[in-house]
Amino acid sequence: MLALLASKYAGRVGAQDTKAYLFDQLLGLARAANEAQTKMKLRIDDDESLLRLAAAFPTNICQLYVQADTRGSATTVCEQTVKLVSAWPAIASVVGPTLEHLVRQLPIDHQRAYWPLALTLRALR
Repeated sequence: MLALLASKYAGRVGAQDTKAYLFDQLLGLARAANEAQTKMKLRIDDDESLLRLAAAFPTNICQLYVQADTRGSATTVCEQTVKLVSAWPAIASVVGPTLEHLVRQLPIDHQRAYWPLALTLRALR
């Protein structure tokens, strides 16, 4: 859970290896949540703590990777989100609307990075 807090600041001051380490921690957290959800046989909507955790991931990934270069940032955020959704498929319904809203705010030529993520989210919903 510390990775959620640390990602807020690492995007501004952290080096690439720090960002990679924190993303690995977020990925581990997503895998653990997926295992817990599977074990408890819950839908993500049935457990408020899982729902809140899932809702925090888009913000944390953006805080880790958004830089002044919006095209590069969009590409990185989308690539990392595909990895995260692959680790915890149930979050597709939670993170999808948030990311779709964010992408609509980008210039059209920056939205190309979102296409593979959109296909992944659509397949998992």
